[in-house]
Amino acid sequence: MNNEQLMSLSGDNALVLEELYENYKNDPSSVSTDWQLFFKDLENGNGINGSASSNGNAGIMKDTISSSSLAELGIINILNAYRRQGHLAADIDPLKIHKPNRKFIDQKLASLKQEDLETEIDTKNPVLGKTKLKNVIDWYEKTYCRTIGCEQYYLVDEEERSWLQERMESTANSY
Repeated sequence: MNNEQLMSLSGDNALVLEELYENYKNDPSSVSTDWQLFFKDLENGNGINGSASSNGNAGIMKDTISSSSLAELGIINILNAYRRQGHLAADIDPLKIHKPNRKFIDQKLASLKQEDLETEIDTKNPVLGKTKLKNVIDWYEKTYCRTIGCEQYYLVDEEERSWLQERMESTANSY
């Protein structure tokens, strides 16, 4: 892993990394093999190049995460952009005085290439199942950016937020 890739694990991506780690703790097979190795090494206190970190904190292993895992991290980051900021992009003003603010979401989508959109991913969503990324993005657009906005990240209780996310994402928020 190069320095640029290491830097990408900060900020919003740190939240994504935290979510991946929670998934790993609940079910290690829910993340790719690269992530399983990464988290296992972190839990064992291994630092860069597999050596124990001098301060006792687990460090980030160099060359442990493959480009496919970084792509997975990027996809999760995009989906979390919808979850965190989709309510701002929703078309909720019937008088059209204020335009929806898509800046944050569009910024995340700008990093995608056409071939990325054709990548097939397992969404773990019972309705979507295994599908192309472009279909997942379309589903999240429908879920978070139509005429119903839902701000959910103010919910402190992770269980409540997960419950709401599951209900919204399993129906594309169309009741």
